[in-house]
Amino acid sequence: MAAPLKYFTGIGSRETSPELLQVARSLARKLVGERGYGLRTGEASGADWAFGAGGLEGFTKLAKTNPNVRLEDLVELYTPLSPSPARIQALHSQLRKVTRTPDIKNKKQLEELLSLLIENHPGNVPRRLSPKTGIPFAATTPKWKYHFRNPLQLLGGGLDKPSDFVLATLADEFYTGGVKRGVKLKPRDPALMGGTGQNLRIAMKKDIPVVVLNKQVAPEKRAKMLPRLMKSNPDIDWEALFNYLAAGYTK
Repeated sequence: MAAPLKYFTGIGSRETSPELLQVARSLARKLVGERGYGLRTGEASGADWAFGAGGLEGFTKLAKTNPNVRLEDLVELYTPLSPSPARIQALHSQLRKVTRTPDIKNKKQLEELLSLLIENHPGNVPRRLSPKTGIPFAATTPKWKYHFRNPLQLLGGGLDKPSDFVLATLADEFYTGGVKRGVKLKPRDPALMGGTGQNLRIAMKKDIPVVVLNKQVAPEKRAKMLPRLMKSNPDIDWEALFNYLAAGYTK
């Protein structure tokens, strides 16, 4: 089976609520298994795991009627260089086989990833390269390596095929307020998005539609996105999905 012509990115918080994780998993299963979309996600617990599990279930459904379908054609699971062994071990054995990392032999890709990190992260991103390997320190430093790989989840391995849209989940504390590094933050403070916020900033700059799945999102905000999504991806019943989310994940 050839690679899909349509992709979506599934990302979100490790602290996503259990009920929203089920929504993410179900959507990924249907988009991959019934609509033929390719999924791009990561290996973290929470949202990444839910999207990945749903993508695998979608693949399994397709494989029953199409023996030529391959999981690596439908699920792109991007990890940083030297990912956490515990995170990889927690993945389903089939998903472990389709993980991808930044290509250390592709100088152009590494340069683009570093540039995207510097342009879109508000922090003091290290710009230096390792004198031994020529690899950016940001690609291997624990604080930055996940941010460094993030654009791959949105743009694919060549950084030239943007996903059709992003499905994202946020922790409930984004809407209620929370504490980060000992500092109490007000509701909707960008810092409460964690690493997901970096991906959303890049998606906005690349003009990739972002659908936040949390039920707390105002219906009128989603309604503004309907015309574009219905035109670009008419095979999805966006209105029904948005109504389902606004109703608190109930039919």
